[in-house]
Amino acid sequence: MACGTAVICADTGGVVDTVEHEWNGLRCEPGSADAFSAALERLYRHPELRKRFAARGLAHSLRQSWDTIFSELLAKFREAEDAETATRSTNRHTRG
Repeated sequence: MACGTAVICADTGGVVDTVEHEWNGLRCEPGSADAFSAALERLYRHPELRKRFAARGLAHSLRQSWDTIFSELLAKFREAEDAETATRSTNRHTRG
């Protein structure tokens, strides 16, 4: 994305936070050669779509910084911690 190239990737792992399907790239079922092949053919046959994904991906990558990335990661950890605390609190209150 940072090179201004449309992205086709597996719909798993860290790219799920970076590549928004149908907005700045295409995410495919992991391990499906047919899905990757169809995505590649689609971008080949639709150059305007390819250019749009590339431009959006480049714009996204230019807005990224390590501070932003780690702030988002920390927020996700805190969110998970809050959910776990709420679950523990609810379980404690429902026990006899």
